[in-house]
Amino acid sequence: MNWASAALVTLAGGMVLGSALGVSLLRATGSGAGAVLSDRLGYVLSRFVTLDPSEKAARLIQVPGWVDGTLDVTAALVFLSVLYVAFRSPRDRLMPTEDDEARLRTLLDRHGERDSLGYFALLRGKAAVMGASEEARE
Repeated sequence: MNWASAALVTLAGGMVLGSALGVSLLRATGSGAGAVLSDRLGYVLSRFVTLDPSEKAARLIQVPGWVDGTLDVTAALVFLSVLYVAFRSPRDRLMPTEDDEARLRTLLDRHGERDSLGYFALLRGKAAVMGASEEARE
């Protein structure tokens, strides 16, 4: 799974879990007694995206301040989780073996004059995979 897919899965999972938490909190506090599930879900999602819910949601649902605070913190945690997954270090990914590194050095010796950034392919923190046509891919 690449970084973009992992970030999207993290975002979707966080939104689902955060929405379930928010709707449960609204139901537990008795907020929005006349509101249906879609109204509560809309309120929670609008709190995730903005700091001020729509007028319709604000009219239907009155919540204690701590519920809004909990929803804001949950949204911030989801956002930070997505950032972490998207920008984490490649250390836990497939790293080149000594054989791969030797093949990369041979490739750079052969074609290095055309690749001014070839040095960076040999850095230890860089993930590289040798293709079937003896081309290095990141």
